[in-house]
Amino acid sequence: MQTDASYRKTFLISMLVVFLTQAYMAIFMLYPSVLRSQGFSLGISGWLMSTFNLCSTLGRPLGARATERIGIRKTLIWTSGLVAVFTVPLAFTENPLLLLVLRGISGAFWGISVVPISSYQGLSIPADRRGSAFAWASIAYVFP
Repeated sequence: MQTDASYRKTFLISMLVVFLTQAYMAIFMLYPSVLRSQGFSLGISGWLMSTFNLCSTLGRPLGARATERIGIRKTLIWTSGLVAVFTVPLAFTENPLLLLVLRGISGAFWGISVVPISSYQGLSIPADRRGSAFAWASIAYVFP
């Protein structure tokens, strides 16, 4: 049984990870404006935006496998690092094909990271507090 202090720590870690994960995705709502200022058409911008979401959906089964094989913590650490590795180059290229590939790969790793976040919440939050904890976590999902 978890103590209140242990529960609070778990809850705060969960909220922070969810918030940061969603904030990463939310910042890309500004991406079409950046692409337009670089001269990209609306069609290319649409492909670049949708590629991330498509690949994040396709990456989730890999997230389940990774979480089961290497654990929640290692999966989150690896995917966070790989999301950063494939996101940073977006600032330095204007090649549409390279942008598409980078967005797809970062989307896949972002999608993989969603699985251990949910697993962590489900396993670490006591059943009697799960309802309110998930309600607060859902706020962290939409707040960014």
